[in-house]
Amino acid sequence: MSFTVEKLPNDPVIVQTFNEDYDLANEIKLSNAKMFETLDAVTEEKVYLVDVFKFDISFEDIIKGANIVARGERPLWHHPKLKQIILVTEDSALRLAAEGMESSVFGGLKIPVFSTVEEALVYTRANP
Repeated sequence: MSFTVEKLPNDPVIVQTFNEDYDLANEIKLSNAKMFETLDAVTEEKVYLVDVFKFDISFEDIIKGANIVARGERPLWHHPKLKQIILVTEDSALRLAAEGMESSVFGGLKIPVFSTVEEALVYTRANP
């Protein structure tokens, strides 16, 4: 599968991993629907760890994806059960995009970025 969603058993974290074969244009509705389903079913706020380490994305898709997840009628990244969003990537364009999400256009999202899932989990555990 091109993406996975996993609720961690010992942490208030949901990890969504996007693999090399993820096709944003054709799969973002499906991946967002899976996250909405997961978030709608939980009773407490969760940290959303977005692992795009393996995912190669174009600048055009970054813009499209940011608009879909952070703006519009029901933006995933503003779901009421989201405590925080964390990005895992080494891609410089995605790191800049995470900084850009702080703009009021995207709702002022502060998104820490880490190079590995392990680093992101250390941060999450240190900042409950």
